[in-house]
Amino acid sequence: MITRIVAGVGFLGMIVVASIALFANYEMSNSLLTLWIGVLGMWIFGHLAFDKHLKN
Repeated sequence: MITRIVAGVGFLGMIVVASIALFANYEMSNSLLTLWIGVLGMWIFGHLAFDKHLKN
């Protein structure tokens, strides 16, 4: 449960940092958006795999 809370807080922190970077630097917005989507996808995939591991 603690690891899930830590992961959630870290994920929210990444969203905030990515959003600030996105608005602060329009030139890099495309690459940052791609990176953010990749991180989001990996986080969701990791959570799904982690939940399956816990249930089994």
